[in-house]
Amino acid sequence: KDCALLTMDTVVTQVDASMALQTLTAIEQSAQAVAHDAAQLVDGLKSSLQSVTENSLNHMQVYRDTVEHTMQHAQHGISHGRSLIEKCQQLDTEMDRIHALAAQLKMIKQVLAELEAAI
Repeated sequence: KDCALLTMDTVVTQVDASMALQTLTAIEQSAQAVAHDAAQLVDGLKSSLQSVTENSLNHMQVYRDTVEHTMQHAQHGISHGRSLIEKCQQLDTEMDRIHALAAQLKMIKQVLAELEAAI
């Protein structure tokens, strides 16, 4: 009877050990699968982050170029605006002399009209 119990305990212990080994093997396989999936996820995230970083860099370069281009055109416009203002001021000065000349011509015309009337 003691021998049968000992054998039964040994069989139960062997069954428990076998089940524990199978469970441990299953856990190890699951852990490897999870590790593999995690590695793929990290690789995917790394690739996505690199792509986003490159896109951000490209957008920042386009923004910089656009700002520089806009600034150049604004400066060009300001320069032409100043030039136009200077030319308008010169024209105004010239027009003052033309107004004086027009007044002289008007007086000459009036004197000629009086001279013709007197003749």
